[in-house]
Amino acid sequence: LGLLTNREVLAMHRGSRNVRYVAYDDRHAVIASEGEGDVRYVALFNLGEETATVQVGADACGAAAGWSACEMWSGEPVGEIGGTVSAELAPHACKLYRLEP
Repeated sequence: LGLLTNREVLAMHRGSRNVRYVAYDDRHAVIASEGEGDVRYVALFNLGEETATVQVGADACGAAAGWSACEMWSGEPVGEIGGTVSAELAPHACKLYRLEP
């Protein structure tokens, strides 16, 4: 139900462009897109059967070190990112982030 009612996620789906895989293998996937202005979105997926750290370089998502991140499902600010965007994910879990300067 959260997918259908989260206003931030719905706005991302309506307004994002240049949606692309920036990483993909049999255990992990990373999808990035562009939002309004300098906003970028990145989704990290653990496709595996074990807990794993999924990460991608900020530049691959169109972002940079020092940008701020917010986890979109919870709305919780993550703070400044370094050179990578990463998350420790349970099996078959994902995190969705909004990145901005």
